[in-house]
Amino acid sequence: MTIRGRTAIVLVAVLVVSLALNFFGAGLIAAGVGFRERLAGFDRSVLQLAERFPREIRRAVAADLIARREEGFKALDELRAARREMFAAMRAEPLDRMRLERAMAAVRAKTQALQAFGQSGLAAALAAVSAETRARIAPPE
Repeated sequence: MTIRGRTAIVLVAVLVVSLALNFFGAGLIAAGVGFRERLAGFDRSVLQLAERFPREIRRAVAADLIARREEGFKALDELRAARREMFAAMRAEPLDRMRLERAMAAVRAKTQALQAFGQSGLAAALAAVSAETRARIAPPE
């Protein structure tokens, strides 16, 4: 089953933001920074991030992502395939560490590509709105 239309574009955008936040959170955990209390509300932070942008920017991002939806679906499909390979490598017996590391590198690359896709939509949206609108973007706390 393939999801198409605005719902799919919104899901791709949310996935991109979620992946970025997940990698940021994983970096904090790996670094040993004690933000467990803050990470408890991690799911809410994805929605809060979108709320930081004025409606005009959110609409422009959605329009850009809709216009490029086939590219977004392709990037998402490639990420899913890379993740399936990574999990297959994790379960393989005996464990082939080189295969696993290649699969993990592929997931990182596909995640970065999907993130770049979403960020390019944001950059296009920002280029299309006024400085006054951009000034209304709420910075992180």
